[in-house]
Amino acid sequence: MVGAVFSLPYSAAVSLSGIKPGPDWLSNDTLNNDAILALAKKVRCVFEEKSESESDARKWPSTVKVKTTDGTYSKHVQYPKGSPENIMSEQELDDKFVHLARFTLDEERTIAVRKLIGRLEQLGNISELTSLL
Repeated sequence: MVGAVFSLPYSAAVSLSGIKPGPDWLSNDTLNNDAILALAKKVRCVFEEKSESESDARKWPSTVKVKTTDGTYSKHVQYPKGSPENIMSEQELDDKFVHLARFTLDEERTIAVRKLIGRLEQLGNISELTSLL
């Protein structure tokens, strides 16, 4: 499991397999999935010197290229998703919360927590929120 957490080839293979980031990436079914492990063996990571010479420390430039039998697909970003320069939309944040909360909260509590977070500034006492967690 620890090896998978720090493995870029494994993370790329799981992502390409359509599994959303979160605890599912480290489930026994995923960790032992022969198709994912075979795909991870095909992933090549290349360090680009120009990344190190970047003068803006907030930038984490990254390029992903996926070669398939249909062609090559490429995506480049200067700033990682979630950084101040590449913020997540309200919908993306909400979707991420709901996806990750399902591992510890039932649907009813997830909805209640979402509502409380939306009015966090008006709460008289944080215990209203923490009691749901």
